[in-house]
Amino acid sequence: MKKTAALFLTAAMAFSASGCGEMFQLRLGIVGDLSNSETSEKPALELSDDMFDGVSLSIGILEKDTLGIVVEREPDGEGIAESYFVWFGEDGAYEKVTFEKETDDGGTRQIGQEEIEGMANNLYVTEKFVFFSFSENSPDPSSAGEPEFFSHDWGKVFAADRSTGKIYSLNGFSNVKPTGGSIIRARRPGDSYGSYAYYLLRVENGVLSETELMPNENVRVYSVEEDIFGNVYVYNSEINGTNGNIIYVTDSIYKGTDGCCYQIEGELYFDDYLTESMRTIEIYRMNEAGERETGDDFYTNFSLSGNILCVRGEEIFQQGGTYLEGSNAYGRYTDGYFSPRAYIPFLWAPYFVSDCVVVGTNEEGELHYYNFATVEWDGDRETVSFSEEGGIPLDGELYSKGEQVFVRTEELYGTVLYRLFENERGGVGFEEFSPQEPDENVLVMQSLE
Repeated sequence: MKKTAALFLTAAMAFSASGCGEMFQLRLGIVGDLSNSETSEKPALELSDDMFDGVSLSIGILEKDTLGIVVEREPDGEGIAESYFVWFGEDGAYEKVTFEKETDDGGTRQIGQEEIEGMANNLYVTEKFVFFSFSENSPDPSSAGEPEFFSHDWGKVFAADRSTGKIYSLNGFSNVKPTGGSIIRARRPGDSYGSYAYYLLRVENGVLSETELMPNENVRVYSVEEDIFGNVYVYNSEINGTNGNIIYVTDSIYKGTDGCCYQIEGELYFDDYLTESMRTIEIYRMNEAGERETGDDFYTNFSLSGNILCVRGEEIFQQGGTYLEGSNAYGRYTDGYFSPRAYIPFLWAPYFVSDCVVVGTNEEGELHYYNFATVEWDGDRETVSFSEEGGIPLDGELYSKGEQVFVRTEELYGTVLYRLFENERGGVGFEEFSPQEPDENVLVMQSLE
């Protein structure tokens, strides 16, 4: 049930609207049943590139709640008549977002989404920004919640800075794809034929800047990663160098689960035809200064095109995700690199359930898991074992979504999803997972945690 109490939480930040002497502020309100709202004859905020100038999201709510899109259906239950941005409470109830406009005389005027031209169309949350759009058209259920936005005459795109709540226009771009906390991939302004570039979004003194990370269109950019220090690594075809906290590299860059960026050279692999140097992995962690450092104290994971690496101090585990036995290896750190020491029994299409627990399909076609933190190896055996490993009594499709791992099974009365998790003993437990949202009209849910 939707809440109907008249409770409002107002953000502390407010910004002057240029040239109008009034102020806007986004505000969370419990505004009653979504289907019983009155619409003003003239929108208070008309659909435009700068319609949200001076508007802010409630920073307190951004830090702890879930944001989403809720829709109202047409009478036949098929089409979407209206859509709204909402906040979700812990009980699954949702509250419509409203705006508050402060006037020169110190009074306030509340502006509901019914007074805004357009409908809530799409939403995507990163660590630094909330991306959202309003459109004259109803949202597409198949793409809502995906990291892609389009700006045109009938739809506008915006980003809210999560550190302040202030909202900025991104309508200088016709197409925007968030790829990281502060990184977007967008079509270059004025280019409608598919010329894309990566941009760094940065807010300074309340102003949003959009810095193109590779202005030279002749240089190919393969990927961009942003680490926990705020450094941005641009992996490209030609340039090595540094420009402030933007670091250009021509060697592959990978982001670990610890938030640091790494460079990885070599491969753990057992093959009598390879020399020792060709069977090792060198791992370099990029420090705050953007410099390489080695060590035996890294604890992080990588998922690399079907392969996984788990680094636990002086130990490394490579699950190759292929039927080549030699690519499923356990290694130890010696003289600055990891070298193979023993085989790991094969797992196909492995996924991390936790920092040290991996699950996949073994050679018998059964779901199996290893806890890498419980490795047992005496220095002589060709194959390692784990004190905590075993089968998972489920028969179905293993897949990962939203940093969680699931098994989809077909049972007597229909499809059942099970979520996998690390249990108290360090093994893998599972529970039936219902994909149903708190309301059938909930189109998108994005965590703000």
